[in-house]
Amino acid sequence: MRSRHRWASVTPALTLDMLISRQAEVLSIAHDVASGLAYLHTLDLCHGDLRAENVMMQTLTDPWLSLACMPPECAGGPWTPEVADAVGASSGADVAHLPPELLLSGRLHPSSDVYSLGVLLWRMLSPTGEQPYGKLRPAEVAYKVVACGMRPAFSPAVPEPLRRLVEDCWQSDPAARPTITLVLQRLTEL
Repeated sequence: MRSRHRWASVTPALTLDMLISRQAEVLSIAHDVASGLAYLHTLDLCHGDLRAENVMMQTLTDPWLSLACMPPECAGGPWTPEVADAVGASSGADVAHLPPELLLSGRLHPSSDVYSLGVLLWRMLSPTGEQPYGKLRPAEVAYKVVACGMRPAFSPAVPEPLRRLVEDCWQSDPAARPTITLVLQRLTEL
């Protein structure tokens, strides 16, 4: 006799308990990264290339964060061709995390790091941890971010306060972005 039920393989779903646990972990890591940026900014340094691949952590339970940063002569830009090559901005290697003003003029400011932190937070909140704009070529990403204001789409599971923080971080106008100190405050409040 055949069963009336059909079983299919499905993608594992996150339970609410898993989602809450994951969100707490994301907030903890985000706070550590933002603290590292705040420290760099107090030294008048900018990271300039903040993305998941450039954040080193000892373990997830005991995060010892290491952020490499751009040398002082690069802060404020415009970038030299060597610096642009180092972050892939001239070759288009990885522009998904770079803010519009950096793509347009090569000018690096603390608010540029805040934009990149917003993209990193989006990736951390993504259910799959996927790269933003993974299906687009680098030149398409640069054009659409600068000219069209394109940003990655959120999963419906992302809580509204986190969504607003990320959207504030990746404002097109650098002056409209929160300072890293304000980002830290908002992360603490979440």
